[in-house]
Amino acid sequence: MVKWKEWAPGCFALTLYTNERISIKVEVMHPGTSDVPHFHAFSTQWFLIINGIATFSHQENAHELNAGHLKTVKSCEVHSIANNSKRKIRFLVISSPPATDNRINI
Repeated sequence: MVKWKEWAPGCFALTLYTNERISIKVEVMHPGTSDVPHFHAFSTQWFLIINGIATFSHQENAHELNAGHLKTVKSCEVHSIANNSKRKIRFLVISSPPATDNRINI
């Protein structure tokens, strides 16, 4: 059975694969939801937008990312993602190493 984890109100993640070196998740954010600015002490992350329009803040610069866009975030770089649109967004998050235990909220 597929088990989605709610990581913030209206935001869900499904882990597709994980080991000690990498994690791959698909995430969904409903309209009007957002993450808080944060960074990962050890992890580099790649965000691939599957559908929808995400507002991605990275190092104090905000950009809209459409389906097909890939954003790389190196360790210790402050970032957040929001869904300011009227449709849910779906994206892949690849983290190396897994970002579970090294997230620091700002």
